[in-house]
Amino acid sequence: MKETVGCNNVFFFGENGIEWGDEIQLYVPSDSEITFSYDPQTHIMSSTPYSGAPQEVTKVSLLGSLQDELGCDYDYNYDCDNPALAFNSDLNVWEGNFILPAGCYTYQVKETVGCNSVFFYGENGIQWGNEIQLYMPSESEITFS
Repeated sequence: MKETVGCNNVFFFGENGIEWGDEIQLYVPSDSEITFSYDPQTHIMSSTPYSGAPQEVTKVSLLGSLQDELGCDYDYNYDCDNPALAFNSDLNVWEGNFILPAGCYTYQVKETVGCNSVFFYGENGIQWGNEIQLYMPSESEITFS
């Protein structure tokens, strides 16, 4: 947040109103109107209906050699979240169904926490572990969870 006092005195305040502090993250799960409020005494910015960034998982997708088959421009596309999994609140799991052509694929699970903390999980759920291998003998639907 940038605060100007007078004509030339400019101050930058980050998270928790700390001068030159960390950037303030704002997670907005869907298009909506946001109202921002600023307290000049504490230098804290708040917003409604959303404020800050959640510390739980906000997005799960697969990164690997199956991405171009499922909507990305190319495989291992870090910026493309296809195939994305959806959160099933009844089962408390992330899941997705996709149709893949016959072939061999490798991938890792890409998990986003909050706005931009990204973690990768490979075989046996090990963080930064080996890629998971998948063999599809024929085109068919596959479920990831």
